Amino acid sequence: MPDRILVLNAGSSSIKFSLFRGRDGALAADVRGQVDGLSPEGAPRFVARGPGGAVLAERRWPASAYLDHAGAVRALLDFVRGAAEGGALAGAAHRVVHGGAVFAGPELVDDGVLARLQTFVPLAPLHQPHGLAPIRILRELDPALPQVACFDTAFHRTLPPVAERFALPEELHAAGLRRYGFHGLSYEYVASTLGSLDPAAASGRTVVMHLGSGASMCALLEGRSVATTMGFSVLDGLCMGTRCGALDPGVVLWLASERGLDPRAIERLLYDESGLLGVSGISSDLRTLLASPDPRARLAVDLFVYRIDRELGSLAAALGGLDAVVFTAGIGENSAEIRARVCRDAAWLGLELDPAANAAGGPRISGGRSRVSAWVVRTDEELMIARHARRILARAVAGEGRAVSEQAPRTPGIADLSAFGPARSTVRGAPLAPEEVGRIDAFWRACNYLALGMIFLQDNPLLREPLRPEHVKNRLLGHWGASPALSFVYAHLDRIIRARNLDVLFLAGPGHGAPGVLGPVYLEGTYSEVYPDKSLDEEGLRRLFKQFSFPGGVGSHCTPELPGSIHEGGELGYVLSHACGAAFDDPDLIVAAVVGDGEAETGPLATSWHVNKFLNPIRDGAVLPILS
Repeated sequence: MPDRILVLNAGSSSIKFSLFRGRDGALAADVRGQVDGLSPEGAPRFVARGPGGAVLAERRWPASAYLDHAGAVRALLDFVRGAAEGGALAGAAHRVVHGGAVFAGPELVDDGVLARLQTFVPLAPLHQPHGLAPIRILRELDPALPQVACFDTAFHRTLPPVAERFALPEELHAAGLRRYGFHGLSYEYVASTLGSLDPAAASGRTVVMHLGSGASMCALLEGRSVATTMGFSVLDGLCMGTRCGALDPGVVLWLASERGLDPRAIERLLYDESGLLGVSGISSDLRTLLASPDPRARLAVDLFVYRIDRELGSLAAALGGLDAVVFTAGIGENSAEIRARVCRDAAWLGLELDPAANAAGGPRISGGRSRVSAWVVRTDEELMIARHARRILARAVAGEGRAVSEQAPRTPGIADLSAFGPARSTVRGAPLAPEEVGRIDAFWRACNYLALGMIFLQDNPLLREPLRPEHVKNRLLGHWGASPALSFVYAHLDRIIRARNLDVLFLAGPGHGAPGVLGPVYLEGTYSEVYPDKSLDEEGLRRLFKQFSFPGGVGSHCTPELPGSIHEGGELGYVLSHACGAAFDDPDLIVAAVVGDGEAETGPLATSWHVNKFLNPIRDGAVLPILS
């Protein structure tokens, strides 16, 4: 029987992998490596190394070659099958960042589990999709291969309810706004090794510091997580390489109201342009900052250490005392200077550093008389994932069915997010604020005027003078009746897209309602970007009006000349068929299909009702029919 387990850890532009095999009851990595450069501007490279670091295989693609995650997994699987005896694997295991408030341990992946994990994408939009992508790809390439999902959040499901809670209304807590904690696989590995290093710490009160480009800390009581610095997202807590760490929520409100930053711009600032990079203006790499004489670099390092010191005091308070501290991950394992500064600042807790042991890298770096012991532990998240996978796969082989982890009790009223659960309302709380309703209404009314202007006017677009016959087109084409409905739907979809950071495709079934699509597209500025002569001024507006359904202009349908248009109407059947086709192979996409009156489309309509049978809720997007 195969005993090799493939472990995958996927990011936005790389996939790290390890190949584990059982030896004398333990697991050891025969191969570790990665495929990186998975971006349009990257130069893809595959490398695999043996236990001693020797290169076993390497492949490079031209800089002009675009290798996506599917191609990377395919190349990786070809290598692994050649490296594994007989080419067979016992299974594959994946690091998945978010298991929500549902999964308290690893899970054997099936359709239901994968659908549930997809619902957690809004909780970790920059990480969750990358963790799920290789699972889907392997299911396509090798449907019989068992797969196990292991979660960074699962280890923290032991947090007491008060440690999970934000001071927000219950409905928001039930909807998922709570502290989840991350780096759980790293903390779990450290907890598993602590008994052999310091039995008193393993059964007592320990703070583990996972210090890397992403950094967090965790309070362990008898090996269980009871408090952690990361909360709802990986932004919280410590100052990190490019992430801000703990931040007053008022700062986000100020950035939106005073600087006019939209959610994407704020996301980019807090995730990619802050932390050590933002403070120093030099680098996100702590090694570079430690070697720099620049005062800004010194300030960034001081802030990094200061935040660790503050959180250490907070976590010690949550534990009611402290028996040990552990440094792990890239900075924690390799930076003697940072370890020394943190330990010196923690002298008040009873921690005495052994400078020689610290310089040597441990494992114990505290002095013999220190009341609090200090350790350096090299974390191995991949080994932790492989251990979980072996246990889950053994249960499955033994016929115990799905290896479902023991679930922590759910708070009554928690949203049961599932693609297969009962239908429920996702809208809670008060309706839109009057100010927002007013803005949307003003936008919609402006769209309606634009629709009328396109149908009727060829001059005098702002009605600066009384209408005369020469201002009106001689031949009027275009449906006014469909236009208000289309622009109304467009305006509210726009609001939802911005509020929830969604990917939405808009399909207009009523083809003659082109003015109802052209209006909002022009008003938001998109049309002028594609057609600069239709500028956002009086002359541009005149040209927009005159060109509609006019010789040499644009047709009265949603024609290809309309930016973003992919078909010219189709009312009932055609628009639904097109919507389902557009949703294929894009699980994050919502296709909003505005359905018209249908005219005589009985054949296409009858067929379109069956198209949804081809949609897979795991692999494909969702279709939202909207009756006009």
